[in-house]
Amino acid sequence: MNSPWPSIETWTTPLFFIALGTALLVLAFSLLVEYRRLFFSDPRAAMSFDVLGHLLQLGAPGYLGVLGLGFGGFFLAIGALMVIGLIVFPILEMLRQLLQAISMNFQ
Repeated sequence: MNSPWPSIETWTTPLFFIALGTALLVLAFSLLVEYRRLFFSDPRAAMSFDVLGHLLQLGAPGYLGVLGLGFGGFFLAIGALMVIGLIVFPILEMLRQLLQAISMNFQ
């Protein structure tokens, strides 16, 4: 009988998504914190940086930070759902096999 648990290589994909999501969340949050610090210390410099970003069509740092938070949360959620799936589906398979073995004794 084969084990229903996934192999070690199968766990690398959700761990990659969790690591990528965490890295994006940390980077985006640190960008927003630095941008806020810059804005409160020198608002004119922050506004000129916003205007330069809009002229070069790069977007403002606030927008990039919010996008980073969104994508980071998405990747983190996908990785967490994959981990939950890798844990729940083998347990359901073992329960199915157990119920099938119990039902064979009563026939």
